[in-house]
Amino acid sequence: TGLQAALGIAQLRRLPELIARRRVIAQRYDNLARECGLSGSPACPGDRERIDYRYVLRTDRLEEIISAGRAAGIAYRRPVFKPLHRYLGLPGYPQTEAAFDHALSLPIYPSLSEVELSKIIDHLKPLL
Repeated sequence: TGLQAALGIAQLRRLPELIARRRVIAQRYDNLARECGLSGSPACPGDRERIDYRYVLRTDRLEEIISAGRAAGIAYRRPVFKPLHRYLGLPGYPQTEAAFDHALSLPIYPSLSEVELSKIIDHLKPLL
């Protein structure tokens, strides 16, 4: 619709600002990951820049962290609701199962305030 197009155009004008904010948040998460002995976002080829649409960490405490986040009002999530092979009833895919069981997606939306980001980092640090 025209309204949706107008909204889309307005958001595209803000795209550099939104990407820059995601990069700031991702850098803070990278620092947290390093402090906790984890790897942060994957490296990006030198001729490209990160967008950081999602920020995903690998953890053996996925359900515990998601539950603790819920209790603290923080929306930690799995990056996907359910792997595709499960919808199709296909057996196997151990790497996909492992990723699903250990991948934790952190809030990284551009409107995340510094106060909210600090709360997330302070909450996560003892859990990682």
